[in-house]
Amino acid sequence: MNFNNFPIGPDDCGRRLDRIVRKFLPDLQISFIYKNIRTGFIRINNKKQKQDYILQPSDVINIASLLIQKGKSNPTKKNLEDNQSQNLLVPTILFKNDNFLAINKPYDVPVQGSSQNDISLNRIITKLYNPKNFSLTFTPGPLHRLDRRTTGTLIFSQSLKGAQWFSQAMQNKTITKEYLGLVCGKVTQNHKWIDFIDDSYHNNNGFRIVRVVDATQEKISPVAKKAITNIIPLKNTVIEALGKKIPITLCKFIIETGRMHQIRAQSAYHGFPLAGDSAYSTGIYADIKLRSFGIHDSKNKEKIPEFLLHAIRLKSPQNDLGLPTEIIAPLPTFFKNIITTYFASLSFKFIL
Repeated sequence: MNFNNFPIGPDDCGRRLDRIVRKFLPDLQISFIYKNIRTGFIRINNKKQKQDYILQPSDVINIASLLIQKGKSNPTKKNLEDNQSQNLLVPTILFKNDNFLAINKPYDVPVQGSSQNDISLNRIITKLYNPKNFSLTFTPGPLHRLDRRTTGTLIFSQSLKGAQWFSQAMQNKTITKEYLGLVCGKVTQNHKWIDFIDDSYHNNNGFRIVRVVDATQEKISPVAKKAITNIIPLKNTVIEALGKKIPITLCKFIIETGRMHQIRAQSAYHGFPLAGDSAYSTGIYADIKLRSFGIHDSKNKEKIPEFLLHAIRLKSPQNDLGLPTEIIAPLPTFFKNIITTYFASLSFKFIL
């Protein structure tokens, strides 16, 4: 009988044999995996072991070739291959080491695709940047979320140790995420918004939106979760768009929770929707579009965004995994042009 041999990686050590194999060959039923461990079709270092055997650094898993064919079409190939591989977007790398990869997320690219054929940053990163240490089971992935039309700092794992550390830091609320956004209305002072967000709603066009609930005014749905956003106005001005004079404010947002559409929904709920955000803007701001701001160069092929929300900075605590305590993502060109045109007196250092 022919066997395929798989040396385990650092991220596989200390884990049970059956759990490693189940993740490695996801199409096999767990009872079938147990049977093949007992009968020796799945071995460790060419010897039978029990299903709860704990993997050691020098171990090699031996799996009968017929099981490989049955359980996974090509388990050793970690790079993704798809029909869009020739057109992959290469994101700007802000930082990379053996544990983390930080990118400057571009506009209108989802972090995770809704289907196997969708272009997504998760697929692109997996395609372009393999972790240093091979692992049978660990797959790099995004460690937090950014909406499709939000740009800026996004962190991906490159090791299990890095993923576990970041997850714990998020739970401990020691990761700080700061955003820069352009809102309609004149924000004159700092605010701390504490609301509840129910993410089970859809608007009339079938696009999924969330609903902000004021806990003091109405009953809270069981699926609603607390959302806390701090807003800091940096500069106010007035623009003329669609024959109207529209007050706008460049703001910094610091979020203490990470709900779907949190900044967009809470800003609109409190009367300051992101300029151009058609999903949440209402009233006099509903028809505002960034293309009407009059600064787009027709020779510039960069897509005009629907709204401007940029994850400008991520702060993390001191650590021994090499992640910088501060990562800053440069602004997209259109956002920089907005600041240069309407907030010329505002220095970038003041923004940070």
